[in-house]
Amino acid sequence: MKYSTLVFLIVLSFQLQCARQSYRIHVGESFSSVSLQSTGYGGSAIAAARPDTIIELTGIYSDKNIFLNKYPVIRIFSMEQGKLFVPLPSRLDCNDGSLISIKGKVVKLPVRYPPTNKTLNYHQLAPLSYNTIMDNQKIIEQVNTEYQKIRQDLQTKIFIEQSKLQLSPNPEWDIWFHEKDDIFIFHSHQHDLMYAADIEFIVNIKTQKISDVYAKQWFKGEL
Repeated sequence: MKYSTLVFLIVLSFQLQCARQSYRIHVGESFSSVSLQSTGYGGSAIAAARPDTIIELTGIYSDKNIFLNKYPVIRIFSMEQGKLFVPLPSRLDCNDGSLISIKGKVVKLPVRYPPTNKTLNYHQLAPLSYNTIMDNQKIIEQVNTEYQKIRQDLQTKIFIEQSKLQLSPNPEWDIWFHEKDDIFIFHSHQHDLMYAADIEFIVNIKTQKISDVYAKQWFKGEL
């Protein structure tokens, strides 16, 4: 094989690898708005569970202070209820964003609110056992890389006259596991005083490739 031909093939291969992934961009929509079978937005998946109930589930572990701005959660997506979370009493020994399976017992978390002198009982899932199914660091990097490539294009597509909202170059992603469709839902909510935007990347778990991107912006009014 001639040297020039070899160089051409290498360059062509590199260009193909660097080409944008094949996925659909949905402007003015969110994954929840086109997927939910009800108007429910979510909340705690175990709010109605009885204490001492044993529950097994699979979801995305979030190491951040989510529940009551203090506790980590596991995130799952339901066609009927939307984006749900399962509060945990303490952090787990696994990476943020990992897909995990967990077995635990529902326990009460009494929280007293001094202004009203009332105590509310929340529910958490105390782990009995858990294991990491998939460490999603590479997928998270893939979504971040692709977002950087199309951020300006998304900015243009969701533009609203008089809006000054600029999409963040380094967004934070909340990730949900949709077991029925075998996908991850990456969601970034961005806003200023007057406008808000939701960006969602849908990743097929089997292929580990992005299948859809949802982007919308709307006027929310001054806080």
